Amino acid sequence: MGIFNLLHNGNAAIDTSSVANGYITYEYIGAGQVMAVLLHDKKQMVFPLDARVFVASLTMGDGVYKASVYKGKMNVLTKRFRVSLGDSCTPYLCSNSWVDLDSNPLAVAQAEALCNDKQRAYDKVIVIYDWIRAHVTYNYPKATGIKPGYIPRADATLISRNGICSDYCSLMAVMLRSQGIPCRIVSGNLNGTAVRHAWVEVYIDNRDADVRIRMWQRFDPTLHPEPERLNNSKYYKADYYL
Repeated sequence: MGIFNLLHNGNAAIDTSSVANGYITYEYIGAGQVMAVLLHDKKQMVFPLDARVFVASLTMGDGVYKASVYKGKMNVLTKRFRVSLGDSCTPYLCSNSWVDLDSNPLAVAQAEALCNDKQRAYDKVIVIYDWIRAHVTYNYPKATGIKPGYIPRADATLISRNGICSDYCSLMAVMLRSQGIPCRIVSGNLNGTAVRHAWVEVYIDNRDADVRIRMWQRFDPTLHPEPERLNNSKYYKADYYL
């Protein structure tokens, strides 16, 4: 990495050497409650740095970003940088802390096995989505005890065959991105309530599908609602993309 792409102060570091690939990396060494903050055009994303390393995709569009590390209310480190991506799908193909292609080889291998005889991206999406629906069940006790800052692991979900909505989505996103299919995990609310939920949106090229689908298509591997509800943007209210 170039010296001008890495800013650090001893305990914290922000690495922007992979901006062109759609992501940046936060690091922190030390104890305490530490948060990674990413700000762009009045939009803000906050991630706990409990694992001391967090890879964040640049999903808020082109322009000037401000990345910061906070310990409690104290600003430990801040770096401003510009993002100009030639392809808006770039952040949705890369590996990050929620969609970690490198650390989940079992999920990657499962996607390859499922998609081995599939040529079209749309067919790959459907076979992966249907497999997750058929083989992963909802873990209600886990849902009641989940802690803030939880980061799902696709291989753990694949092995246990159960999880909460973020586990379903992380598994699906890892499998899709490993096949070169742009997708994003969406965090938001359901039906105008305070109920938090996560789902997946997949970028499908209209030329690759039997039906006339353009841009982003919503999939909910956890709830699998009827099409009328699934396609209702008032029911699914997005906060941010991962």
